[in-house]
Amino acid sequence: MQKEEIAKLLRQEGMRATKNRIQVLLFVEQQKHPVGIEVLRKTFPSINEVTLYRMASDFVEKGIWNACDLGHGHIDYESANRPHHHHAVCETCGTIEEVYGCQDECQLTKAFQRNAKKFQILHTPNAAIFGTCTDCAKV
Repeated sequence: MQKEEIAKLLRQEGMRATKNRIQVLLFVEQQKHPVGIEVLRKTFPSINEVTLYRMASDFVEKGIWNACDLGHGHIDYESANRPHHHHAVCETCGTIEEVYGCQDECQLTKAFQRNAKKFQILHTPNAAIFGTCTDCAKV
């Protein structure tokens, strides 16, 4: 996405297209993996941490970002316009691998819908699967 497209998206969602919002959205859009507030804070030291949390909350609420719990003790964020995928996380080194293949109809969601009778699924932007990467398994 370009700056103009991001500004238009923000306005469509009823948000002001500020310089800080555009910069943060561009940064996250360009990342290969989800990033946490700590990474954003280091990348944008002039933006107050509370403001970053507020931005993240707003972007998730508007469907611009997905919130991901990758077992790091905090929430990470990624652009919601990426193809549907899940994350494989190495519990030893923290390596994250994105796993594609569910297409638009997530098989995991379908399995939950069939089997979780007492649970209503609201959304499944991602799921994390934890294990050991091949490099760590060699050690």
